[in-house]
Amino acid sequence: MLEELKVGVPVTAACQHVGISWASHQRAMDAGRDAEQLAERGEPLDERQELYRSYRADVDRARAEAVAIHVALVGQAAHGGKLVKEVIRRYRNDDGEMVTETEREYTRPDWRASKFLLSVSVAREEFSERHRASVEVTGAGGGPVEVVPAEVAIQTIAQRLQAVAATQAKQLPGGWDPPNDDDITDAELVDEGNVA
Repeated sequence: MLEELKVGVPVTAACQHVGISWASHQRAMDAGRDAEQLAERGEPLDERQELYRSYRADVDRARAEAVAIHVALVGQAAHGGKLVKEVIRRYRNDDGEMVTETEREYTRPDWRASKFLLSVSVAREEFSERHRASVEVTGAGGGPVEVVPAEVAIQTIAQRLQAVAATQAKQLPGGWDPPNDDDITDAELVDEGNVA
């Protein structure tokens, strides 16, 4: 499992691949953390606690090694300059001397690799798209959001709708009475007009 972690395999997949349940791994990591805290306080550890402490340290070290390797690769891509092609030509010149020419091609710097590295680790707050697009919800005047029970919210909305209906009724000539399908007996088109 540690060898898989060293190359960047996610912990869940590494556990699954070697037949360790995720729950067992987590219990061992928790026990290792507890043992480490005891050791930091100067308390003696029994053999089992030492094993858990060692397990946790090995897993953390393997994961850190994978991070270091892959960050270095991203850094190389960002800097460019890696040799990708080399052509060596040997031939005799006009004087009959053997001449060797070497042509090399290197990768170019890639700004996207730098952006990726900045956005996920080095300067996450400043460069991450996820962190840049944040939304803050506040209450009135920027204060805390007021939480009310659903019944109160529903009653408040109903009262507002009644107030809007009353305002609309006052604005229409003769008031407004919601139509009842039984009231409509006959209708005819008076004027089509121009519909824009």
